[in-house]
Amino acid sequence: MPTYPSTSRDHTAPENATELPMSETPTHLLAAQATISSNLADAQINLQCLEVEPSLPSKVSSGGILILNDQAVYSNGRTRDFDTYFMDMATRTSTQIAKPNEFLANFSVSPDRKWIAYKEGPLETPSGTLNLQLIIATAQHQVYKALPWQKAWGQFKWLDNQHLVIKPEMSNVDKFAALGSTFIVLNPFADERSKILEPEFPGIYATYTAPNWDGWGETVYDPTLNWVIYLQGGLDEPLNYLLWDIRQKKTVALFQVSRELSAVPTWSPDGKLFALAPALFSTRSQYPVEELYVVDKGGSVSRLTHLTNYYPRVYIDNFNWSPDGNSIAFWFSSWQDTNGSYNTIANRYLAIVDTTTGWVTNTCINGENDASIGTRNYPAPLWSPDSKQIVVQSQTNENSFQTILIDVEQRRAFTIGVDLAPVGWMLKP
Repeated sequence: MPTYPSTSRDHTAPENATELPMSETPTHLLAAQATISSNLADAQINLQCLEVEPSLPSKVSSGGILILNDQAVYSNGRTRDFDTYFMDMATRTSTQIAKPNEFLANFSVSPDRKWIAYKEGPLETPSGTLNLQLIIATAQHQVYKALPWQKAWGQFKWLDNQHLVIKPEMSNVDKFAALGSTFIVLNPFADERSKILEPEFPGIYATYTAPNWDGWGETVYDPTLNWVIYLQGGLDEPLNYLLWDIRQKKTVALFQVSRELSAVPTWSPDGKLFALAPALFSTRSQYPVEELYVVDKGGSVSRLTHLTNYYPRVYIDNFNWSPDGNSIAFWFSSWQDTNGSYNTIANRYLAIVDTTTGWVTNTCINGENDASIGTRNYPAPLWSPDSKQIVVQSQTNENSFQTILIDVEQRRAFTIGVDLAPVGWMLKP
């Protein structure tokens, strides 16, 4: 891990800056609608390198039901992803839930951690046609609802505790500009479609290939569907993240960003804030300098991290709010070089930021190794329902990884599996 250089703490940005010196707040990249709060200014990094212990001892308490998906990679490069387990974290017992000759995919846990939705189907059928179902199940893997899979359905996730948002297959969307951002809102309990969301927002990015923010295309809606963050601009235009009030049809906040768009804007569990990690340079040839910001629905912006006080160049990848909203766990890469060209490949490391103080804890636990900017092969860190523990994938070689549990309160890390991707963590009934 790199050492921490001593840096200046002057946060006054030059009006016409084209490149940000280290540790400057990028006020010139935020539109007039957004005002920046500096109450977390100069919060520091706590380097807390955790040694990964080989197993989880019984004296370390945990709870809930962790869902793990076997993702072993064979020598031919194919991935096996149809062995799924429910692990009772109190007893440390695992139950395989996929039946023989059956696959499960596209797991999504409801915000209240009571329901899991996934796609189920046979590995093969005599006719060659898959008979798929959308399954809604409890943490005890009791199937509550099984809906026949519709031809028009694609990826899905929970919007709230009663509704799923489903992306239609692209052949079912007429408008090219809306290929990645049109959704069906479905109540699976009542088996009824309530509405179709179409991204008819001013200046939405409409050029192939568009970003696909964690399955949301160019849009990220809040749970009420009254606000949306979307990408505005085009190939030859400035790009902005825009917070749009859908009911009032007006812009609340606007953020000019570079063309590195992989970090997904993410709403807090209570839906009152969203976090984003915009790249602060406008050309691909320049270094990534990224920080986490939080924005409320009134357009007020707070800079959450000051990583560039310690690392000259920073790239933030996937991140995830804790259920209590007090922390964000994220993957990041850093570079010490400040001149000339640089390699855009680096290891990802797990860090946790306290959203009330801005203090960042760098755990030194690696995720994906030698990862390129913009790639996303490992998911965001997964929080336990009580916000006390995190589960991540940690690469060990080219085709394998450890599954690691981090106890945030005890400051310890443990291996709980190999090649088991964490896909959900539910409350135990």
